[in-house]
Amino acid sequence: MPKATKAKSKVVTKKELVDSMVKWAAQNKGVELTKKQAEAALKGMLESVREFLHKGHKVQLVPYGSWEVRQRAARKGRNPKTQEVIQIPARKVPVFRVGKRLKEGM
Repeated sequence: MPKATKAKSKVVTKKELVDSMVKWAAQNKGVELTKKQAEAALKGMLESVREFLHKGHKVQLVPYGSWEVRQRAARKGRNPKTQEVIQIPARKVPVFRVGKRLKEGM
């Protein structure tokens, strides 16, 4: 039985995202946004999310999704070169949970 292959998706760059934000603002809100303003807005939003997560807050953007910090337990792993069992310490990781709006149409 042939192995199922996954179609490779295109990686969207920050520049493309900024261009899309400028276009969306003009088409949907009638706002002439410069690329510099859009880039500043994007960076400001992402930095704000990072700061809130760092403080231990959950960031919710209904209906798009939410970010939160989760505690991962310590666990045992294996060094792939030496096969030696190693202890991986507990740590905090940022997690994004997709909301209803992003799930639609996928």
